[in-house]
Amino acid sequence: MPSEKRSFQASIGMIFIVLGVSVVVPGVIVNLESPQSSTFTQGVNERTVITGDVSSQVTLISNQGEVNISMVDRKSGEFESTGELQPGESAILSFEGEDVNVTVVDVFGTSEAVVTYVYPLYIGWPDGADLVVRESPLLIMLSAVVMLTGLLFTVTGVLDG
Repeated sequence: MPSEKRSFQASIGMIFIVLGVSVVVPGVIVNLESPQSSTFTQGVNERTVITGDVSSQVTLISNQGEVNISMVDRKSGEFESTGELQPGESAILSFEGEDVNVTVVDVFGTSEAVVTYVYPLYIGWPDGADLVVRESPLLIMLSAVVMLTGLLFTVTGVLDG
């Protein structure tokens, strides 16, 4: 029966469209959100998880408002320190071959500092997360092909008469 064939083609096409959208939407979101930017108010010796296994700690705030921040990546074992930074100053620390930009925004006495971190989304995560982020353009292209195939099946299934 021709109407059953058209319905079958249309439903197959819709399945392809749904699969394509389910792949492309997370990929686009990941690409739009990289690099990440997070701002925290951190007390001295307070450890804050930035992403994955990368965490930071304000190790010292001097009487002159200079802040020293230490970061560690427990996944790779890398440890970095910014040195003393005044409010408004930045330092770039490297983990797993990628840069993390650390900026001291403000200092409250010798107990708290406001710090902004700008970092790639996948630092500190398992290698699979890195692979997904790096290959997301390919995933987006493949999902677009799948969506177009689904659209073709849907349109021909609905319009064939």
